[in-house]
Amino acid sequence: MKMNKNRGGFTLVEALVAMMLISITLVTIMQVFSSGLASVNTSESYTLSIFHAREKMEELFLYKKLSPGIMEGTFNDPYRWETEIEKIQTPLTIINDEKKNIVPYDLFLISVTVFWTSGSIEKDFKLSTLRSMIN
Repeated sequence: MKMNKNRGGFTLVEALVAMMLISITLVTIMQVFSSGLASVNTSESYTLSIFHAREKMEELFLYKKLSPGIMEGTFNDPYRWETEIEKIQTPLTIINDEKKNIVPYDLFLISVTVFWTSGSIEKDFKLSTLRSMIN
């Protein structure tokens, strides 16, 4: 009996090479997918910290009088905040009808920092602004 050497099909080496290529491709795709999920998680954390910082900053803008100092607290989630208010005094000169009127005002540097833990690393986001208030 004579064997036909022109039979269709794959050799064992061809099948092994194909399986290796498929394995490498799948591992690469899974790594890209995994890093994409990690990026989404990091982005969500920073977005939430920005919202918390803006919320705290808006709350400070509601105060009719500011005093220098440091305050801190927590939100209802794993985030915590710290605000620092520094007072900078400078006179503002306004020219009216060739008169110089000096209007005293206080200038405050307001900084809000939001902290959270990602794994074993503590991360933070800081938001700062200036606010003037007439004495």
